[in-house]
Amino acid sequence: MTTILHDLRYALRSLRRSPGFTLVAILTLALGIGATTAIYSAVNDLLLRPLPFKGGDRLVYVMRQNPNAAFTIAPGARVIDAWRQGAHSLEALEPYAYDRFSLQSGENRTQLTGFEVPSDFLSFLGLSPALGRMFAPDEVKAGGPPVVLLSYALWQRDFGGERSVLGRTIRLNDTLYTVIGVMPSSLQHFEQADVWAPLRMRSGDGRMPAVYSVIARLRPRVTIEQAQQELDAIAERVPGDMFAGWKARVMAPQLFVGGNLREVLPILLGAVGFVLLIACANVALLLLARGAARERELAIRLSLGAARRLLVRSLFMESVLLAVAGGALGLLLAWWGVDALTALRPERLSDLAKVGIDMRVLAFAIAISLGAALLFGVVPAFRATDVQLGDALRSGAPGSGGAARGGRMRNVLVAGEMMLSVVLLVGAGVLVHSLIALQHADLGFQPDGLVTVQTMLPTARYPNAASRTAFTNELVERARSLPGAIGAAISTTAPPDYGMSGFGNVEIEGRGPVSAAPHAVATDRVRADYFHVLGIPMLQGRSFTDAEVETNAPVIILSRGLATRLFPDRPAVGQRIRFGPQGSWETVVGIVGDVAAMGAKGSTRHLQAYDPLGGGLVPLGGNGAIPGMLIVRSTGDIAALAPTLRGLVHSIDPSLPAPNIATVRSHFAAELAAPRFNTILLGIFAALALALAAVGLFGVLSYAVARRTREIGIRVALGAQSGDVRALVVRQGMLPALVGLGLGIVAALFATRVLASLLYGVAPRDTAAFVAAGLVLLATALVACYLPARR
Repeated sequence: MTTILHDLRYALRSLRRSPGFTLVAILTLALGIGATTAIYSAVNDLLLRPLPFKGGDRLVYVMRQNPNAAFTIAPGARVIDAWRQGAHSLEALEPYAYDRFSLQSGENRTQLTGFEVPSDFLSFLGLSPALGRMFAPDEVKAGGPPVVLLSYALWQRDFGGERSVLGRTIRLNDTLYTVIGVMPSSLQHFEQADVWAPLRMRSGDGRMPAVYSVIARLRPRVTIEQAQQELDAIAERVPGDMFAGWKARVMAPQLFVGGNLREVLPILLGAVGFVLLIACANVALLLLARGAARERELAIRLSLGAARRLLVRSLFMESVLLAVAGGALGLLLAWWGVDALTALRPERLSDLAKVGIDMRVLAFAIAISLGAALLFGVVPAFRATDVQLGDALRSGAPGSGGAARGGRMRNVLVAGEMMLSVVLLVGAGVLVHSLIALQHADLGFQPDGLVTVQTMLPTARYPNAASRTAFTNELVERARSLPGAIGAAISTTAPPDYGMSGFGNVEIEGRGPVSAAPHAVATDRVRADYFHVLGIPMLQGRSFTDAEVETNAPVIILSRGLATRLFPDRPAVGQRIRFGPQGSWETVVGIVGDVAAMGAKGSTRHLQAYDPLGGGLVPLGGNGAIPGMLIVRSTGDIAALAPTLRGLVHSIDPSLPAPNIATVRSHFAAELAAPRFNTILLGIFAALALALAAVGLFGVLSYAVARRTREIGIRVALGAQSGDVRALVVRQGMLPALVGLGLGIVAALFATRVLASLLYGVAPRDTAAFVAAGLVLLATALVACYLPARR
């Protein structure tokens, strides 16, 4: 211990004598460690940490997956009941459903999100209400009393956290609900919701059964694969299952991380790992130069009898001190970085709001700091003590064997830095090219000038199809008469969101079931002028007539992609199809163009089917929320149209909550926010890596020029031109840079494959990205080489 303390004091004195070197080394390490720790904190919270509930490491979500595709759906009520009764691999299984509510307070109405859950949902998670009680068994039965639990956040925000809220009645969807409790605050880690209502499971209709999200807990020592096999066997025995043949998909909760964070976070962690390696290489270069400058000092100590292992240990202690200081500063930078990630994240990446620094992240920061000390400290320590005593004591003439070996080591490190920089630059370039392709994607319709107005109709006020149809008819007619409006239509959804209500096999009259795999069929209910308003081209046949819409006639319009898949050898118009054995036969009357839907992985073309929106809008969930989407095309100022449309809805029914109004362009911009955010982050890390690599190359050449000052002076005295001397130095620096460039291009050919799932319209081996990355690195290397050469 005494010896270690002695080495520590000596290392501190040595670093104090070189404040410039010490500061640069600490800052370089802090950048690498800070960036790596910040991204790891997101990986830790979102991908590694189990849910903070009972048996959180065994909690899973259960879905059903098309055996011919990666598309998954929530299971239906019959299958869920069979699983609950017969699955021995599961300790427990709980369904739940998303719902929407309109909260009325005086004259104000607020739209809320909610979940329907069974009575034992909280006990399944090992939780208790923060206030009050959970649902009683009779309250989750059909026809049960209207009771509700508030989320902890809503209780605090709108009810002041008062305990007197218990027993109070609140008006949701024009129905009085009794507040019986408040959900625990820890439940916010599970799902974001404002209110929680009883789950009263329904059967659905002939085309689409009611489906429910399912969370389950595996029994100890049961694997996901074993659970899937058992659930598949049980589902095969369920009679009348519309999704017969679909496989169970048991997934860890981390697979549900929002946006494409689950895929991009490991990539970003690898990117900042490259930055950390480059930072370590830079510090190693500094230590090699420092060791060469101390060659005479170390030779004297060796000649006086100091053991080489003691000198190595003393020099390595300096590296440990640098790593500890860099780690401490890096942890502070990581703290700020996490705050920046949270503040700058797109709204759709709400999961990033959960990220923070905890003990696991602190342990990670300490581990990578000590690992960095080993990476950049051991080799320079051994290299610095490998001196030729005779040459070193004669003032360490340049050109000695030790200096030559040090030069080779420095070139290797520079080449490695350049190689890692190229990989990051190419990755960032590919993502940039993909983002540009997404922004200019052909959407299949005309989004400019389109405004969407989402309304929520309570079933208490609109109990039947006639009342809902009257409301939508009046809304459309008034919207058409607005100044600047050139068309209006009503539907259940609007691009880029689509209702998924047709799945699996489509039955063709006279031919039997035909698989629509590998895609699900997205269905929408629309009015006759929907295609004209959105600018979707009618390719064959015709649109719906007003009479077909009003009577909900058994007719259907298909997108070109779905028509081609179902009828590859004959015209689709005039054919009759139905979805599932319980569905109604519908005649195909038209074929329209494919419409794009943006997502985390890029623009996709749904297999789309359109039904007449006859009989009014369809309720969502079991608590009376009926969503409707008014779409208006305007030639005027879209921003100025928003308050007019809001007033239009309230002029028809002042009791309705304020509608959500947005442009279609803003919807697609929101879809692009996550890819743009990912591209910016990777671009920042690539720029940081390139800057560190350039600084390393500049430092190596500056050191080499300083070591060769006498030699260069002799060359000039013998007649060498300044241009020749500059060319000599530039060649010396560009050689490892070019080697690194070549190795980096080869490495990037393989590394960019991991980006394939994030790309749209661009191949991982995108030529433009490779060329751009090569040119940027060459230009940066030339500047880094020219400055020392000019000196």
